[in-house]
Amino acid sequence: MSLTANAFGEMLFGDLLPVNILSVTEDRYLPAIENFLAAEQAYLNQLTSVLCDTGKEPQTGFSTGVGGLMQKMGKRGSVEATRGGQRWFVAFPLFAFGNKQLYEVPWLQRATFVELAWTILDAMLSDIRTTITEMLTALLSNANYTYDDSQWPGMNAQFVGQASGPLTIRRLANADGAVGSVYARGVETQIGTLQHYLTSGSGTLAVTAFTAARDKLRNVGNDADIAVLVSRADADYVVDNFASTDYTPPVEVLDRYLAQDAFGKYATQTKGLLDPGFRSRGRVRNMELIEAPHWPVGYLCAFDRSKEPPLRRRISDLANEQGLHLASENGDLPDVQSHPLARKQWRRIQGFGARNRTNAVVVQVTAGGYTVPAIP
Repeated sequence: MSLTANAFGEMLFGDLLPVNILSVTEDRYLPAIENFLAAEQAYLNQLTSVLCDTGKEPQTGFSTGVGGLMQKMGKRGSVEATRGGQRWFVAFPLFAFGNKQLYEVPWLQRATFVELAWTILDAMLSDIRTTITEMLTALLSNANYTYDDSQWPGMNAQFVGQASGPLTIRRLANADGAVGSVYARGVETQIGTLQHYLTSGSGTLAVTAFTAARDKLRNVGNDADIAVLVSRADADYVVDNFASTDYTPPVEVLDRYLAQDAFGKYATQTKGLLDPGFRSRGRVRNMELIEAPHWPVGYLCAFDRSKEPPLRRRISDLANEQGLHLASENGDLPDVQSHPLARKQWRRIQGFGARNRTNAVVVQVTAGGYTVPAIP
């Protein structure tokens, strides 16, 4: 990822070199930092929206709510409600992440703006990398775990009836016996019996890995618009080795189309994943092949873009705990007068968990059993 932003607006880097941080008043540099963080937050929101929606609650229910069966009724008879899939419940963790930078008063008294800019850039890049790692871990790890939400003071009172004791953080459908079902094409499927973490049965990537994921999605009705995330190396392998009957290269004209809104205005829109770092590499058996950033080699993930995303990104319910922000080292130190950055460090509070557990299938290219990858 390349960056051309300057944390301090129109000022040139060279102009900042000799200027001490404390020689400029707080109302001059704090707004610049806040604007820079707002741009970073917009980037992260776009990046995570591929696989996540965003919410604040610790747990929630989910159901597709469609695809049930209607019942015959007599002339004056009544029927039960249309039968649909059974709702399932999922929970989401919340963790605080910090960086090593702590702005001590002696450092602020000596540091220049260029040194401050470097620390901001370092924190921002670390935040983006950490967010990607946490998101992909939530997607590619197949083991449920327990999380205690009460570590956040007042959380149980804030979400009455939701956070009571340890929460079970679930992954994609992983044959864990969880309650819930999906109706697809007139057939009810219990999600507790589904296994969406697969292996290809071979150490070589082949089209069968893609079709296995597609068939799992088709089984639960998530096959309207399938995209498949892969690493750059695996995307290159598909491009170089798959037969023309299985793979078709991207065609730019097909990726853009003219849309008309309700008010009669026209706009050019792009079909597919638009998020930073995601690149369309063509189609495999009519599924779009997407090269994803920081994606592990030997794994692919298929999901239906027309349905709700598989993951939920949980953020704090408090506005001052949202986004990448500056916080006191232990969270409650008073501000130092005339030193607004003093004893502050960078912090991000968020967590990821599966919500739409049936709308993603992960396939590892291996002849052995499924193992959780390290995120590059």
